[in-house]
Amino acid sequence: MTAHLTPLGILGGSFDPVHYGHLRIALEISQTLNIPQIKFIPCQQQVLKSYPPAPVKHRLAMLKIAIDAMTCFEIDEREIQRNTPSYMVETLCSLQKEFPNNALCLILGSDAVSMIEQWYAWESIFDLAHLIVVSRPHYPFHETMNLKKQLKVRQVTKADALTQSKSGKIFLFSSSALSIASSDIRKQIASHKNPKFLLPDAVLQYIYDHHLYEESESL
Repeated sequence: MTAHLTPLGILGGSFDPVHYGHLRIALEISQTLNIPQIKFIPCQQQVLKSYPPAPVKHRLAMLKIAIDAMTCFEIDEREIQRNTPSYMVETLCSLQKEFPNNALCLILGSDAVSMIEQWYAWESIFDLAHLIVVSRPHYPFHETMNLKKQLKVRQVTKADALTQSKSGKIFLFSSSALSIASSDIRKQIASHKNPKFLLPDAVLQYIYDHHLYEESESL
């Protein structure tokens, strides 16, 4: 009989700022797929995004405020401490060494998966973790030929399959979370609009108190 591994959810990103979309997706995955812990991993800097993020100390502080009292959520600061561009394959290697008895489950939105072939050593990710692909409203999942091949051999439809091996499976997760984007929140604040109900009130107050996102982004 195959021993069942405890799945460990991994949700990386800039969280610039963290919002209810991030939080609802993480909670739904934890509850629906029986993943007891989700690690939020804020990056120092993302390789494929050019806009200057809010300083790390502020993004981290907002994340701590947002997940306060949620025992199934935890912040992991390894990418911040690395102080270099964030490559997910390196993060997963580090996590696998630290948690050898867990099945790492990397949570990605369908928009991010559509760009995964641009990631450094992207095919190695399947040797390190399972993928949970979250369908997002207005962000269709564009399947390239390579992704179609990966789905054909790796896709599973039952959550239990994520506990039977340490890596290599793809699970498509349909989320009821609203379509919320950090970029839209930043734009609303810069244009003096109120983004209330898109993110926790305490996070929004932190943004106002520290005058974050007041300048428009140059694209």
